[in-house]
Amino acid sequence: MAVLPAPGSRALPGDRRRALAALQRIKQGRFRLPAVYAPGGLLESICARLFGPAAGKPMAELYRLQSPDGYAPTTGIWYPITRRLWNGIDLFEATFDGEWRQRLAMTVRARGCVARALPLLEGGLREDVAWLGRCLDVAARLLGILTRYNRSRGRLSPAARRACRRDLAGLKRYLAGNFRFVFTDPLGGDVGAWKPALALLARLCR
Repeated sequence: MAVLPAPGSRALPGDRRRALAALQRIKQGRFRLPAVYAPGGLLESICARLFGPAAGKPMAELYRLQSPDGYAPTTGIWYPITRRLWNGIDLFEATFDGEWRQRLAMTVRARGCVARALPLLEGGLREDVAWLGRCLDVAARLLGILTRYNRSRGRLSPAARRACRRDLAGLKRYLAGNFRFVFTDPLGGDVGAWKPALALLARLCR
């Protein structure tokens, strides 16, 4: 019996060099099969099923978002931010300027997609997408700080360090006033990584 390829599948690379090149494209977010991501493709069909035909369009747009260097919207800060800080990496270094700018641009656009989808949703599905929007908002605020005080324009002056600490303190107050930090698991998921990230960034601004 003939085996039919699944929609969006592709033939295996012919040798190790091509296989490693394909793996690298996948890791960088550059592996985008038209059968999945093109208009009318599998992604749009899935989003229409999950969110409804109207809300599915902006949600599919959200999942297509990708910067020139392969950065998608930042929906959680553990991997790109808190994890690195706990490993002793200074995220204000100039080498991160391009990443933070691209992540911020994609995250702001994703927040707009959520805003367009929300009025078209109801019930538990609306609640889930609203939570996604709130997480995108927190990520955008934090990425804004990382972008604003990046060292690509030179060393941070004492005044800039004080301003950075004020912005971080303002974000901490925003979190305290808009989120409940009561967790069902010991680590708290991505939300449990928010406050530690702010504390570690504040130390870098001393």
